[in-house]
Amino acid sequence: MSLAILWLVIPWAWSPVDDSGLVIQIGEKVDGSGRLSGTFSQLSALYQWDEDWGLFRPAYWVYQALFFQLPVSIAHLVRLFMVFAVVLGPVVYFRRSGASSSRLWLTLLITTAAASTLYQGLFLVSLQELSGAAFIGVGLMARRNSTRIAFWLVAALFKAPFAWILIGNSVFLWRQKKHLQAGISGGMGVVVLAASTVWSRNGDYTSRYRMNPLDLGIYENFSRLVEPMNALLLVGLLWWLIVTNSSVKRHEDALLFLVAWVGYTLTMIPWGVTAYYMGPISYLFGIFLASVLVNARNVSGRQVLVALLMPAFVAFWLTRITLNLGFEINSVMLQSKQCIAPLSGSTTVIVGNLLYVTSSPEGAIRIMEQVRMEDPNWSGSVTMENADRSGFLDPDTSHYLLIGAASVPEGRSVKKVCSGSAIALYELGPVNRPSTS
Repeated sequence: MSLAILWLVIPWAWSPVDDSGLVIQIGEKVDGSGRLSGTFSQLSALYQWDEDWGLFRPAYWVYQALFFQLPVSIAHLVRLFMVFAVVLGPVVYFRRSGASSSRLWLTLLITTAAASTLYQGLFLVSLQELSGAAFIGVGLMARRNSTRIAFWLVAALFKAPFAWILIGNSVFLWRQKKHLQAGISGGMGVVVLAASTVWSRNGDYTSRYRMNPLDLGIYENFSRLVEPMNALLLVGLLWWLIVTNSSVKRHEDALLFLVAWVGYTLTMIPWGVTAYYMGPISYLFGIFLASVLVNARNVSGRQVLVALLMPAFVAFWLTRITLNLGFEINSVMLQSKQCIAPLSGSTTVIVGNLLYVTSSPEGAIRIMEQVRMEDPNWSGSVTMENADRSGFLDPDTSHYLLIGAASVPEGRSVKKVCSGSAIALYELGPVNRPSTS
């Protein structure tokens, strides 16, 4: 509860990925036709948008239409609760399955580390990866198979590759002689994957999905699966096995999580597995690792503490990396808005090296949108630095926003007019043209 209160009092900004644009879209519709009609209008727009893009994600349409009507602080609190579900879901599930307290501690640390990339969704609140994974976690908490299937169906309707957990669950239930529930779970998974495939065939966005087995990009994506984050999960597990002189075992439910992890991974390989796309892959991999553990026997409390040291370090290290990035992004968005807001009519160029803020033109657009959310009459512009730096010499460029360790432009006199912990805003003087005499 104290963490939730602390999370509420943090000064939050909408992120540089989609968020503020979606807030503006739904706000305009609600203001124009009322909350109910505006919400349905946004749902219709999202449906048409994703039909053109080739994305089948009905739960995400509902999420967007409702979530982005929330105040920014409440929106971020909802995402925090989603992380709780992601991390605690496997612990609750394996506790119900008879795991010992030491195994549960290890499961908590493995899950915390495996979900670390998903924590980007605490700050980039439009990401569907955290939303879908949260419903995976809630499903793991459920006692009834029917309830679990329902939650996992919602996860699949956020992002279709999550449907593989329904198919893995079908295999698990079938082996338990629960044939009807197995058929329902597997059938729902297949229907979602089939619908997603049909939708994606003519989509503008999904046309980038690689289907050529000779495409070298596919094999590069395979190589990224052994990036340090996933390798560190194995290191933590190996340390535990050595210190406790323990072993692994294929429990009945291990196949469920293996199918979910492998199926999700193979579905995403032709698309890409970098950045937040890796989140669900690592998370499902972590749950699979937890599912093959056995209760350590004849070990002292001291051995357990030593055995937990490496997994705890891995969880802390990976979590710290993601949270540091997220808070830096939030600070940059908040400080940029505060510095630029008083400069209506200004033309600002931003430069720096911060993921999601300066890695694409979208970051500049979102900063500009956040200013206009508070002042609809603000008439300035924010754009990315030109690759050839020619924008610095454009007489129409009035300000220059440094993000991180970027340098001031050449050819213009500069005067710092605003700064924060992560940014500096400079007013540009006249162009210094070389003498022709």
